[in-house]
Amino acid sequence: MKRAALATIVLLAAAGARAGEAAGLKERVAGEFIALDALMLLREGKAGEALELFEKARSRDDGNPYISYNVAAAASAAGDAGRAVSEVRRALRDIPDDALRSNPEMKKLATAGWHNLGVLLARSGNLDESLSAFRRSLEILPGDPDTAFNHELVRRLIEQRKKMEEEQKQKSEELQKKLEEIARRIAELVIEQGRTLASLWRARPELMPKPPLEPDDDGEPAGGGLMGLGKSIRNMLQSAAGKGSGAAPALRLDEEMSPFDVADWVREMFAPQPALPDDELAAAEGIIGDKARSIAGEVAAVAEELSGGADGDGQQYVNPLAEGLGRSALHLGAGAVHAETAAGAVEKSNHHEAAVRMTLAEREFLLALAPFIQSPQQQRQNQQDG
Repeated sequence: MKRAALATIVLLAAAGARAGEAAGLKERVAGEFIALDALMLLREGKAGEALELFEKARSRDDGNPYISYNVAAAASAAGDAGRAVSEVRRALRDIPDDALRSNPEMKKLATAGWHNLGVLLARSGNLDESLSAFRRSLEILPGDPDTAFNHELVRRLIEQRKKMEEEQKQKSEELQKKLEEIARRIAELVIEQGRTLASLWRARPELMPKPPLEPDDDGEPAGGGLMGLGKSIRNMLQSAAGKGSGAAPALRLDEEMSPFDVADWVREMFAPQPALPDDELAAAEGIIGDKARSIAGEVAAVAEELSGGADGDGQQYVNPLAEGLGRSALHLGAGAVHAETAAGAVEKSNHHEAAVRMTLAEREFLLALAPFIQSPQQQRQNQQDG
């Protein structure tokens, strides 16, 4: 960026600009001499000492835009960009409108002030205000090459930023759709597995554990029993019907569905159905295993996309959502293994082994949904934050 340094302006000329104001003239002249000393310190690289003298000068000659402008130069040299911006703004406010038209030195100060305000704002990333400042400088002094160059540079940076934001928004929307579709497919897998398990238990009621198992000590849903399975799925869907957290998207069935509607849906899902013959049970489990393996591959691909790949040192950066999706892929893979083992057990008429394996597969599929749903604690926290 051209003319990046905030240059000092030696010509103070405050007394001349306000000729005829006899009162306080002596104080203003004294302030200008102090300001000249401060300028010498600033040019020697003593920005801190210069700032102190500039403040002393301003106490004698408050409202002098030259002093405020040079305070901005000292603040910029001292690394205080925020103060530099505020001081330049102050200097510009102190320039009378009529002086811009009649006083060439004030016009020069205003041109430099707006230009350097644009530079300071661009450095801080405030490109929109920076562009406005450069435009204001060009209005006072049209055709200034440095200001025109910086105006065009910032304009292009703004266009580039908007393009990147649009691309990022589009990518985010596409990723959101991917995640919602994955979550929906895993939920369908849970339901399909539950129906297959229900069919087996209807055919072999003696294999259905009673009473249903409670969740583990770590709070994860446990397999066991048709009622326990229904309870786990119902709780999962009730959570999924709530608002999504900031860390991961939530599976949304229908914005208008109440938890009672979801519970009714779960009950209908487990309505009495004819029990499947053994060969159909085995085929169903084999299909479920294939589906789980396929979804696991898609989940792993999305997790890899979110992780950002490996950096130059070979270290993988994995954000929380990508890490959660990675665990989902592992759970789906484990569920697929259990489903395939259950299919083999059904073919051998080992229904007890089949029931155990199907319950374990159901547990893994439920755990795979974890990144997409909220716990009751997360829901309460979101309600408090909202």
